[in-house]
Amino acid sequence: MALQHVHDVANKFTYQILSHDTNGLGFDDVEVDFSTKYNMKVDQTISDVIERTWTERRRQNPRIFDGLKFRVHQLDQRGRHRRPLFRLGLTSYREYLGTNCSDQAPELRARGQREHGNPQIYLSDPLGVGAFVLTDDNKFILLERSHWCSEAQGLLDGPGGHAEPHMVSGLLENPEVDRSTCDAIRSEIFQSITREIVDEVNIPKCFLSEPRLLGIVFNHTTAWRCSLQFIVK
Repeated sequence: MALQHVHDVANKFTYQILSHDTNGLGFDDVEVDFSTKYNMKVDQTISDVIERTWTERRRQNPRIFDGLKFRVHQLDQRGRHRRPLFRLGLTSYREYLGTNCSDQAPELRARGQREHGNPQIYLSDPLGVGAFVLTDDNKFILLERSHWCSEAQGLLDGPGGHAEPHMVSGLLENPEVDRSTCDAIRSEIFQSITREIVDEVNIPKCFLSEPRLLGIVFNHTTAWRCSLQFIVK
């Protein structure tokens, strides 16, 4: 994506505003293109690093577990109205810890740029979701992250997590997708942040507005892994 309206925060985050309207973008304002050809590139060297990293992380923290996630291959814009287009594949939490969160991440980015002109091609880059939850008295909800999670332990953050591939009916059984499958993935992206708020903050869904997409946050500390940032009232 041609990054417009990009801002850096303390050299740790870059964010791109997708909507200057405080109402944000809705379900019908974005598009998804899903294919397994958008999965990360892996060779034996990278597989070995992922396995070693996972084994060590599990030894340090047996509570973590693997699971499939959507992988961000490319963020693009389409059509006269420049609608955001998310090109997504599949990855896993194991791959994320073994690439984006590995001390090999800078070399993987340099290798990707050198060999393919794409610094993210050898990285997991799971799609995250996060939210600004705005209360009726104009306050934002922040949570303290658990001390047993794998990253940013004990820091303050808004509710968030991941869209889940297993929530899209038939996706994992049939890699050949059509327009309806891409629409279902798009729906899961928007529904996932509502689930995270309900689960993490314990606010019933009936009290929450529909999520609206404000922009994208790129985390430099995890090799430019990106999250979609929503607002929910």
